[in-house]
Amino acid sequence: MRAEIERIAGVLRVFDEDKEYGEPYEWAATVRWLSKDEIEIMGDVAPISCSIYRAIVDECVRLGIKRALRVTYKDGIRKEKWITNKGQ
Repeated sequence: MRAEIERIAGVLRVFDEDKEYGEPYEWAATVRWLSKDEIEIMGDVAPISCSIYRAIVDECVRLGIKRALRVTYKDGIRKEKWITNKGQ
């Protein structure tokens, strides 16, 4: 017998490095695992700045995630954009 826990969903929170966890976030979104090294990021409500993008890539690298699919909707139209770290 064996058991495995599959990571299915989580929350991605981005905040300043000098803040403690739980203080106001700069950006947040829902995350869904597509495979062991790919995630889908959805449900964010703000644009991604360069510093937020870098923080997301750094966290993905730390967790062994190779690609992240950012999904947004505008006027009912789904848009998809892959976030990757080409240097890793």
